[in-house]
Amino acid sequence: MNHRISCSEMVLRLDDFVDRALSPADLELVEEHLLECARCAEKFRFESSLTASLKDRLSRIAAPEGLLQS
Repeated sequence: MNHRISCSEMVLRLDDFVDRALSPADLELVEEHLLECARCAEKFRFESSLTASLKDRLSRIAAPEGLLQS
């Protein structure tokens, strides 16, 4: 049985897909949709690039002293 998702459902799953926080079944649905839909694939590339850029920049910022102390 094929359970394709719509673009609106894809957008709702995009953040979790980028973070690899989806179930294996949802991950497969999103990957399939991205192969078939150029518009959503572009959204994914943008979000993925933005997330990577933010992670890179944040990794170069020194945490304030005492931040990790309870």
